[in-house]
Amino acid sequence: MEDAAQYSTREDWKDGPGGGYMRALGSGWLDQCCAHMPSLRKPNGHWTLERCIADAKRHGSKRQWSAASSGAFTIAHREGWLDQCCEHMTSNRKPHGYWTLERCMEDASRFSGRAEWKRESSSAFTAARKKGWLDQCCEHMGRAGGTANDVVYIWRNAGSDLHKVGVTSARIGEGRIAICRRHNGMDPRIVLMLKVADARAVESKLLELGTDPELDSSIDGYTEFRRLTDAQLGQAVSIAYEAALAA
Repeated sequence: MEDAAQYSTREDWKDGPGGGYMRALGSGWLDQCCAHMPSLRKPNGHWTLERCIADAKRHGSKRQWSAASSGAFTIAHREGWLDQCCEHMTSNRKPHGYWTLERCMEDASRFSGRAEWKRESSSAFTAARKKGWLDQCCEHMGRAGGTANDVVYIWRNAGSDLHKVGVTSARIGEGRIAICRRHNGMDPRIVLMLKVADARAVESKLLELGTDPELDSSIDGYTEFRRLTDAQLGQAVSIAYEAALAA
């Protein structure tokens, strides 16, 4: 409560240092600690078509709008207004010649196997295959005795309820998160990175929580994003830590 008193909103406290927010979330103290903070939730019926269009005009892509204003984006998607609201936005499709060797290698570094890379980032994988760069890009994958897929992580895009769930290796560390920051223009705040016995199994459980924001397929790892409430995030943290203790 003393730590929370330094902040005027939950988002500010969540972004702050020290871990007080996550401790309060996991212990069920969040409402009590945040009682002095005003609610930012919009009343039912606030997001009309006109308001959604006006809000969308502040952003240059669906990805940016979804990350910055999840309430408006969700309503627009549900009501079938996305095309009208996003009419001014530019396409996120990569231009011809975008996938250079350097970009392919950087993109491949997020993955521990060729099948995973092909599934999650098919345009980069296809470009590397066509240009004969696969072996070079995949040199780090599948090494005997390696630590591939032994870490599960969750990060949150600052100022929103948008979270990314994924797996990586202890060897790569935060490298994949850094790449996603550069490619997607997001501001990741790490919730957890834990070494577990079966990171893929834990990831599958975590992806059952929350709602799919249905981001553009051009976004790196777009299928692994979820919108999580505080309660759902607390459940995700508990699942991950239980897996870590069992490892």
